[in-house]
Amino acid sequence: MEKNKEYLAGTYIKKNPRKKKRGRICPVCASCTDRKFCKNRKDIKLMRKCPECKECSDAENCDIFYINEEHKVLIPIGRDDDGNIIRKSFSGKTEAEAIYKSVQYQKDVEAGIIEPTLKKTMHSVVSIIQEYEDNKLKNGIISECTYHTNMYTLTRIKKEAWANKKIADVKRKEIEDFFLKERANGMSNSILRKDFAMIRTAFDIALDRDYITAKQHYFLGKYGIMRPISLKKDKKVGALKLQEQVKLMEYMNTHKVKHHDLFMLCLNTGIRIGELLALEVQDVNLKEGYFDIRRTTTLNKEGKVILGETTKTSSGERMIVLNEITKPILQHAIENRNSSEDDLIFCKKDGSLYGDSGINSAFKRLCKNAGIKGSVNTHMLRHTFITRSKEAGVDVDATKTIAGHSNIHLTQDIYNENQKDYLEKQAKVYANYIMEIQNQI
Repeated sequence: MEKNKEYLAGTYIKKNPRKKKRGRICPVCASCTDRKFCKNRKDIKLMRKCPECKECSDAENCDIFYINEEHKVLIPIGRDDDGNIIRKSFSGKTEAEAIYKSVQYQKDVEAGIIEPTLKKTMHSVVSIIQEYEDNKLKNGIISECTYHTNMYTLTRIKKEAWANKKIADVKRKEIEDFFLKERANGMSNSILRKDFAMIRTAFDIALDRDYITAKQHYFLGKYGIMRPISLKKDKKVGALKLQEQVKLMEYMNTHKVKHHDLFMLCLNTGIRIGELLALEVQDVNLKEGYFDIRRTTTLNKEGKVILGETTKTSSGERMIVLNEITKPILQHAIENRNSSEDDLIFCKKDGSLYGDSGINSAFKRLCKNAGIKGSVNTHMLRHTFITRSKEAGVDVDATKTIAGHSNIHLTQDIYNENQKDYLEKQAKVYANYIMEIQNQI
């Protein structure tokens, strides 16, 4: 934006929704890898914020927007309660037209024809959290992926009228009713925890900055607002039962399966999907029989899949030793990989990254075709590996290292949640032993 002593001027691309769609999708949207951001092009406001769509000026081929240039001029009209400059914008088809409107406005103010509206600073739950999350991202305290997740939480809260008004004017009952409504609507404990923590954080900050008094901090004390418990039971990611794993492997060995090598490596190494999607040829040493996990795929603040700089956790950076099962699978994957800038082993035909959701959908279809019933997801492959390792007698410390867990309890807990089949076998062994004794009496 061009600076001037009296005004700021700039040229923008203006987008207005078409009254009728033209019936074909524009090139930018057609190549988009994450339409969830704009709810599959149903949310015009989010499309305007999309980094790809935002820069699009292809008006001729855009089936959603009319696109044209707009010139804007910003002029200072006063200051708010905190001393910050308040500016008013004027737009026109040309910069001269925008400037003329701003000059005319100033003349009307001086003549007393109109009175400028000076917005007072209003610290709401939404504005407080937005500033807080922006600062955490700027200072590297959270990743872009975490920021994107937190913005989803804030979007949910933002829909409430009380969350957008001055925080000192928010009533306790408004917040309590919000949580009761979420509970009644079947929100999970995970969502309730996130929303509760975010709203409480806003009140903590408001108290620190004297926006509210201690009495207005409704979360303090034994009788403060409590987080409700969801009506839904928490979903635990289980492992495939042995019979289900056999079904899956038989189907994959007899049918052409998309992502065959990816799923088989996950099943036999316990690697996270994102870690495999970030695996490069240079990370693999087939001669020595191992590969290194250095990073994972993640999301940026706009929700686009990118290559992360590190693994999910500090213990995630590790070496995976290959065996007679995994070595030929990885070798086949390398030999049949698509070309990409980073020489990724698993990527799309155009070299772009796969997202977790797409891989997860493909796994669900695979399980359905293989005759595996019930709810499934790709993370089950990781849990299945840990469970089978325990059943096979693999040392739990070794499994922990292979899985990249921060402590041994995570590994043991996963097995404990999925050990029914194993215990049934042990119970049968015991029963057979006792029956042999009884037969000898």
